[in-house]
Amino acid sequence: MEDLNEVAPSLIVVTANSGSARLPGKYLLPLGDLTVLEQVVSRCSVAAAGDVVVVTNDPIEGSTLASFCRDQGIVCVYRTDANLPELVIAVAHEHSVETVGLVSCSDPLVDPKMLRASVHYLQESGMDYTTVARLPVGTGAEAIRVEALISSLELGGARGPQRSPAGCILAHEDIYDCAYLPPPPRLSYPELSLRLRNEADYWLLQQIYQDVPKSHDGVIQLDAVIGYLCDNPDLALETGESYAVVRSS
Repeated sequence: MEDLNEVAPSLIVVTANSGSARLPGKYLLPLGDLTVLEQVVSRCSVAAAGDVVVVTNDPIEGSTLASFCRDQGIVCVYRTDANLPELVIAVAHEHSVETVGLVSCSDPLVDPKMLRASVHYLQESGMDYTTVARLPVGTGAEAIRVEALISSLELGGARGPQRSPAGCILAHEDIYDCAYLPPPPRLSYPELSLRLRNEADYWLLQQIYQDVPKSHDGVIQLDAVIGYLCDNPDLALETGESYAVVRSS
């Protein structure tokens, strides 16, 4: 998985759906020397698996997000008249691609190599959906075949406004070919959550971006983050579906 051949043209879509009530405006919060959104886009760009496009249908924060992207030169599609799966399909057609890599804007530590691996395997294998399993929550990515996404919408059962594009396919996993790739052993920490959902998550991510140095490609490496947290186990403690900070700053 470390040495991948060139992948065919694809598109990396960063989805920014409705903002969290627990942490309003989280996508534009400062994180390191950039915002959360910019960190996600930067890591997707490093993956070199396709052009990066931000899509949002958030009726509350979407316009602010779109304005920020415009000012920063980030491609962004903002529409409130479509759900996220429909937006992904529209953007894929506009860019004439058959496969799309999906990343959540809530995942500022998405791993570029794992994103690239998911897209690459999808294209090489002809699967409908691919992801790398057993990574820390918030560091993996998904790849989907646009044709499969279209047919999954036609099947129904995934038309809710907040349903994720990949969720449309996974709702019919008995029909579609889905692959869950094994992660490198050093990155296999599924009990670890690095997704931004609340203030406690933000605090933890701030510590990581403050203390863990960037590598030669300009982003923080996931194995360095895991090593940092293993060396500092009191930073966070898993409790259910989220991380709770157990050490005050």
